[in-house]
Amino acid sequence: MKKLVYTALLAYLSLCLAEAQTLLKDFENNHVTTSSISFTSDGRYFLVSGYAKAFNVDAGRIDFRTIEKDTETQGDFSVRIVASPDNSTFLFTKAGRIEVWDLKGRKKIRDVRDARLIENAVCYSRDGRSILYMRKNGEMVVLNSQTLSETYCEKVTDATPSSLGAASDGKKVIIGTKESQLVIFDLVTHSVNPVKIPERGIQHIDISPAGDYVAGSTTTGKIWLGKYPSLETIMSWQAHPDGYTGISFHPSGRFLASGGKDKKVCIWSIPACSLVSEWPAHKYAVVSVAFSP
Repeated sequence: MKKLVYTALLAYLSLCLAEAQTLLKDFENNHVTTSSISFTSDGRYFLVSGYAKAFNVDAGRIDFRTIEKDTETQGDFSVRIVASPDNSTFLFTKAGRIEVWDLKGRKKIRDVRDARLIENAVCYSRDGRSILYMRKNGEMVVLNSQTLSETYCEKVTDATPSSLGAASDGKKVIIGTKESQLVIFDLVTHSVNPVKIPERGIQHIDISPAGDYVAGSTTTGKIWLGKYPSLETIMSWQAHPDGYTGISFHPSGRFLASGGKDKKVCIWSIPACSLVSEWPAHKYAVVSVAFSP
C-alpha cells in the first residue's frame, strides 16, 4: 500500500495508508503553516517547508533541520520544497531566494537570490540537470543544477505566472498562471505554447507519472484535469470549498489525492474524476498532499 502524507494549515503532518485511511503517525510539525511537502524518489524522506526540515519515513522522526529550531521569524519561512530526481539535493524557496541543500551532507550549497522570484513556481527538470523558476514579469530562468549558473533567461508569457511543473517526458515544463491559461515551455527548442483552460489561478500543477494527464488546483477549491500534451480539458470540478487546494497523483496515475479548506482529504479516480473516498484529515485546512513513491 502507498503512504499518503498531508499537511494542515497549522502544520500537523500525518502519515496514513491511503487505501485503508489508517493513520500511521501524527508528526505535529512546526506550529505555523506548512505550505508544501514532498517525498524523495526513493521514499526514504519526506521534506517539509515552513521551517524546512527532512523527516525519516521509516524512523518516524526528524532527520535534520535547515535551521536550529522552529521560530516565528518571517525570514526563516519557506514556501515550496522539492528534492532533485537523484535525491542528492533539495531546494526550497523563501522570500526573494532559493536555498539549495546537499541532502546527504546536510549542508547548504548556496542561496540563489532574485527579488522577482515567484516562490511557488520553482522545480527541477526531470533529468535533474536544471533548476527552473519563474519571475513576476513572466521570465523563465534556467540554472545549471550543479554550478547554479544561469543558462537561460527569457520572457515566455505575458500572463502572471503562479506555478510550475516538469512534464514526465523530460522535455517540457508547464506554467500555471493567474489567468485562464497554461503555458507549455520546451526546454530544448525554447518554444512557447499558451493554452486556454476554463479555470483561473492555477496554484499547483502535478503531472501523472506516465505523462498522460495534467492536474491543476486553484485557490477557490477547484481541480482541473487535462490530457497531455494537448492540455485538452477532461473535466474541472469543485473538489473543496473556496480556499487553497493541494493535489498529488498516485504513482499508478489512476488516482489523484486532494486536500482543502474543508479539512478533508479526497481520493479521485482518473480520468473519470469521480470520488473514490474521503475522510476528515485534521482540525485545520489541508494545503498539501503527497504520495510515497
